[in-house]
Amino acid sequence: MAAARVLPASLLTLAFWLPLAVPAADPVPATRAQPPGAGLAKPRAVHGPTLKGTACAGRGPDCRIVRVQGAGTGADGVPLTVAEIGLGLADKPGDAPDDGCREAEGPSDGGREYWLIEGEQAPRKLFALCNDGYGASGVGEDTVTIAANRLTHVQAGGSAWRWSEERSVQLHPPQLLETDSCSYSTVQPASGRRTRIEHPALRVQLAVMAAADEAQAEALGSGCPPAASDWNPQPAPGVRVALALPLVPAEAGGLLASGQTLGSCALALAGNGAPGYLVHGRPDPQRHAELRVLAGGPDTLYVQLLDPGRPAPNPATSWVHRDHLELWLAPQRNPDAGEDPRPDAAQLVQLGLTPDGKTFAGLGKPPLPKVERWDAKDAQDRPLTVLKLVWPQPVLAGGALLVYSQADNDRQSRLLATAGLLKNRPQLLPAPQRPAVRCKLADGALDAEADGSDPFAR
Repeated sequence: MAAARVLPASLLTLAFWLPLAVPAADPVPATRAQPPGAGLAKPRAVHGPTLKGTACAGRGPDCRIVRVQGAGTGADGVPLTVAEIGLGLADKPGDAPDDGCREAEGPSDGGREYWLIEGEQAPRKLFALCNDGYGASGVGEDTVTIAANRLTHVQAGGSAWRWSEERSVQLHPPQLLETDSCSYSTVQPASGRRTRIEHPALRVQLAVMAAADEAQAEALGSGCPPAASDWNPQPAPGVRVALALPLVPAEAGGLLASGQTLGSCALALAGNGAPGYLVHGRPDPQRHAELRVLAGGPDTLYVQLLDPGRPAPNPATSWVHRDHLELWLAPQRNPDAGEDPRPDAAQLVQLGLTPDGKTFAGLGKPPLPKVERWDAKDAQDRPLTVLKLVWPQPVLAGGALLVYSQADNDRQSRLLATAGLLKNRPQLLPAPQRPAVRCKLADGALDAEADGSDPFAR
């Protein structure tokens, strides 16, 4: 994080006695300045405790206001302002290096704090930063950007194994919106892995470099896989992308009873493959299906199907040639063996599930779940099929891939999946992941809301 620019003494004196009617300092080099015309609310004065009087209470004379920036308005229209506070060396955190928190330019100091002013309320601290190098290589860096009702913090560091994490937070009401984390080896090409979570949508997308040979690995080089720009499970040679099933445990509301439906507290997939991966066939506007998926634990899976154009099944045909769900699992995989979502082919099993709730063994000897099925309707009065799958063991923990297969004329016409398939085998098999939400029941549907945790906590 770069050096803070200290305000002149006259302005510091003024800042102490007045509320927020303080000219904002130039952005510090470690933070990206907002472009002109961003439409953010101007910093406004508040009554009551002053910014510096609150943020610097009990601290040394080097505590200072670095910048004050408008952040638009909250969801209820209240004006928002974010302030960056610089701390003197005497006020460094107890776990900071002896010489203080690093700055990209200038001497080390006591770090930075970010404070939020909501309308006329007293300022409150959001989070603090102290760059200790963030790893053995000493390449640590922080970048903070303010936008309308949003603060984005990017932190990077590491050693021979580098990492970065971007965290985007709604300020009012507070909610974690997105996280984008990456890690890679600086000495091993094609080692990058990336996880992007859109928390309110329960959408967890993984990207993994998986080079086919040394030449492809050298071409990929060191660094993060590119961010996915479309719904292609292989967006570039040697790069694979997948969706992890979202997991919200029962104690956080991830529990569905007979007759209830999945609302926004689920991963939504569209039959045309956006969102989702259409890995076989072409979209059919007459068969536009919608799926919602939620893991209520490593042993429980809810699947909701909307497919009003689904034809009546032909009982004389195999389940493979009728509309059905496929679930690929690796129940013998040790979930603590690592974070690599690439499956071991020897551990893969597959089961089939038709919309009437019947299960079938596909590849290997899959553990078949107990299935509860019910019909329901959504808010638009459209017919839904809801399936609850429960296993006696945590079979989802080793990774899971869900496929919905649509059939026309007793043949598979299209496959909608949470990851790509190569030679009818999963390219990736990510374990379910927990987004920062909890579920609540509203009018019989399970909807998502912020989980109440600190959105700035790492």
